[in-house]
Amino acid sequence: MRKSSLLIGMSLLLIACNADEEGSEGEITATSNQEQPQSSEDPKEGTEGESDPFAEEVVQRAAMFFEDLDGLLFEVEGQLDVSVDRDGNVIEDGENFTMLEKHWHYLKDDEYYNRFQIDTIQETEENGESKVEEEPTSYTFTDVDDPEYQFDYNEGDESAIRYEVDRVEEIELIPGAAPLERRLEESVLTYLGEEEVNGYQTYVVQSVDEDMETTHWYDQDTYYEVQSETVISRDDEDNVETISIITVLDYEKDPEFEESLFTVPDELEVVEGDMMDTIDDE
Repeated sequence: MRKSSLLIGMSLLLIACNADEEGSEGEITATSNQEQPQSSEDPKEGTEGESDPFAEEVVQRAAMFFEDLDGLLFEVEGQLDVSVDRDGNVIEDGENFTMLEKHWHYLKDDEYYNRFQIDTIQETEENGESKVEEEPTSYTFTDVDDPEYQFDYNEGDESAIRYEVDRVEEIELIPGAAPLERRLEESVLTYLGEEEVNGYQTYVVQSVDEDMETTHWYDQDTYYEVQSETVISRDDEDNVETISIITVLDYEKDPEFEESLFTVPDELEVVEGDMMDTIDDE
């Protein structure tokens, strides 16, 4: 099995995305009955170290979106760049990852099901030469017959690993609200204005938490987070920053549950294992 632990980390970041209704002609459109938050006269002005009220209300409404969800489907493009310093200078032998991810999440019969489908392109630079490597598509999904287990395999594999999932507590909501609630409790939030992103008119909110600074773009109709850009700074001798950009490509609220999404293809052998068997040692 070939799977980088980086993919797992990026996937966890993407859980904070939300979704909405499918529109006509196969397009996904944003609709909401929620009232608009009331902005202060100048919501950009805030006390240092304190969140401004308008930014908090936007994030609160984004968290509320998950309360009535039974299912969620979204597609995203994620870019992770660990090849620049804080001044934007390219570091030799840096790495750049682009990930195309498709996620399904369902609450069905008091059980939680998920599926992740990930394509990864890794760009590296060694001795001034660029190298591009495309990883096989990876698949991870809940066992439809026993939701306490998951399957994991990559395109081209002859077998799928089945392993038990360690769930700390029962899941009552589609994942996504918890990171937003932590953001409200632990981060300083600042409203930056309005901007059109990927066809959506958005509220732009910045969150700052220790060495991490993130800009979030929330759709004004649904409070769906259609884009985020995160900068993580590390105080080491290389003065390195890690930058990730996540952009929503498509999304759907409460998609129909399909058992085939959670079933291993007939041509693959199922091998019992554990989660560590799914991580590449390279």
